[in-house]
Amino acid sequence: MTMQAGDTVEFTYDLPSGTSLNVEVTITDPGHPAKIFGRLPEDCEPAEGPEMDITECYVDGDPENVPFDPEGLWFRPFAKIELVSVTDDIMSKAWDKYTDEQW
Repeated sequence: MTMQAGDTVEFTYDLPSGTSLNVEVTITDPGHPAKIFGRLPEDCEPAEGPEMDITECYVDGDPENVPFDPEGLWFRPFAKIELVSVTDDIMSKAWDKYTDEQW
């Protein structure tokens, strides 16, 4: 199975507060791996990561399915100094789930 733009991933994401979100992410561009072999250095290219959009995000169990926007939310993982963006964490988990489904 090859990765294609337009593929979707659905999963449950748990906020650090314990609230669960139902999330749907659409892959807009799957990117490509690095091209490290070529006759000339110009033939080589760095890897390009995926581009994704959160298309749906709702609080799990909300009967009205009011959209939830995680943009601008941050959290600090236990025993860490740096903050993590909830949106970036959702995208990372979506990509992990998507690549796991491809194998």
